[in-house]
Amino acid sequence: MMMNSLALLVTLKAKEGKEDEARKLLEHAASLASEDDSTVTWYALQFDANTFGIFDTFADEESRDNNMSGDALNKIKERADELFEDEPNIQKAAILATK
Repeated sequence: MMMNSLALLVTLKAKEGKEDEARKLLEHAASLASEDDSTVTWYALQFDANTFGIFDTFADEESRDNNMSGDALNKIKERADELFEDEPNIQKAAILATK
């Protein structure tokens, strides 16, 4: 099994006019995620003008589950009503291959 075989993909759609604030929130969340030793990798993504995401990887299920109540995701959830059209869409994923 790979060291980081489990992942979370979180997608977020910013409200109109809130795109810059959403981007800044994700940039700030990166510093919170870097303090979490159970997160192997953490990426903030932007798909289009108002669609953002987070992709992070974990060594085991316990680490991934703990992350779902971690500081970075909680900070995003705190501002979800203000910045995003809907609640964050959080999907668990298994990594099949990496390069």
